[in-house]
Amino acid sequence: QRSARIFSSEMEESMFVSAVSGVRASQTCGYSVPALIQPQSRKLLGKKSDFVSFVGLKAFGRPALSSKIRFQTNEDFSLSCVTNQATQSTTDPPVEGAAKTDRVIIFDTTLRDGEQSPGASLNGEEKLLIAKQLARLGVDVIEAGFPISSRGDFAAVQRIAEVVGTPDGPRICGLARAVKGDIETAAQAVEPAAKKRIHTFIASSPIHMQYKLRMSKDQVLGRASEMVAYARNFVDDIEFSPEDAGRSEPEFLYQLLESVIDAGATTVNIPDTVGYLTPGEFGALIKGIKENVRNINKAVISVHGHDDLGLAVANFLSAVENGARQVEVTMNGIGERAGN
Repeated sequence: QRSARIFSSEMEESMFVSAVSGVRASQTCGYSVPALIQPQSRKLLGKKSDFVSFVGLKAFGRPALSSKIRFQTNEDFSLSCVTNQATQSTTDPPVEGAAKTDRVIIFDTTLRDGEQSPGASLNGEEKLLIAKQLARLGVDVIEAGFPISSRGDFAAVQRIAEVVGTPDGPRICGLARAVKGDIETAAQAVEPAAKKRIHTFIASSPIHMQYKLRMSKDQVLGRASEMVAYARNFVDDIEFSPEDAGRSEPEFLYQLLESVIDAGATTVNIPDTVGYLTPGEFGALIKGIKENVRNINKAVISVHGHDDLGLAVANFLSAVENGARQVEVTMNGIGERAGN
């Protein structure tokens, strides 16, 4: 076995592939290389700096542009590439609306929550480059940023909506607090996208409502419903998050979710904001929502996690088993504190 490092001039990222006789090669970044390594058949002699045309690169079943790939190794090796014709389903359901399928929607927040990773900072061009790559990977939704947070972030979200938010591309989402000014700014930023979403949030746990918001339960219920309805004036696809849902009182959470769905929310996202939950608890929370929110069939249940306890992936698997159909993820799990 010899390992080769692949550099793609088009993808502008590094990936690893192992050349193993008779074994399908794959890359940890999520791309799948449709090649079967057969050292004795149709040999391609790989040397340092040699370029071969790697036709048929696929990303989650979606055709990607052919890339010129350089195999860089310490010694010569030979292999052959047999393209594997993969097809993309033409029956994928739309992201917005009621949960009518068991398909899991991939919502990538690398450009928003990922940028909150300690010490991380991205300029507009870097954000655009990453957004293009996420589109090539085939993610369903890109949360491109928090437009109200700065002029630079607003401009980056708007540019991504213009360039990446094509009719056959991903849905472009902007984050907004449950405040009219935030929602208006997010709506303006995502406006150029063919498919757009506003993601608005307000805290729902007792400690956050009392000490951060200084609002009562009734005030939070009223604000959430009012702002979801307000956001519907700009876009049809609205995601709502009750911040710190993992520490919220279940009965109040059910009431809040029912209220925002009635107001027009098409996705309700359940965040483990402080990385507090265990898999059993997260699964039970989603199951409780499915069983106790009267109109939950009109919305997609989403989950958002943090890896403070090293349980983010396990929590998501448990959530999906119990009915979640959107997962909010980042590349390499980067994100606030311990990551997403």
